Amino acid sequence: MDHVARAVEAVRMIAEKFKVKEVCTLGFDLIAKQMELERRGLSFFDSFVAASALAVDGVVISDDDDFDRVHGLRRIALSEL
Repeated sequence: MDHVARAVEAVRMIAEKFKVKEVCTLGFDLIAKQMELERRGLSFFDSFVAASALAVDGVVISDDDDFDRVHGLRRIALSEL
């Protein structure tokens, strides 16, 4: 198993342990929001994370302070957990 597959499996196990609900957000509205956020300076990946978080509950868990620039998004730093 490669590194990425192991990392995905570890995240899946953590999500199960903490009963994190998995949701699928990909759709036209999410893609439009992602493109808007990317135009405003977020990276491609971060803009998808932010758009998905906004579609679900407005919370992202990350040490990446780029998310602090997104209106309506609340970032919880990993160090706070």
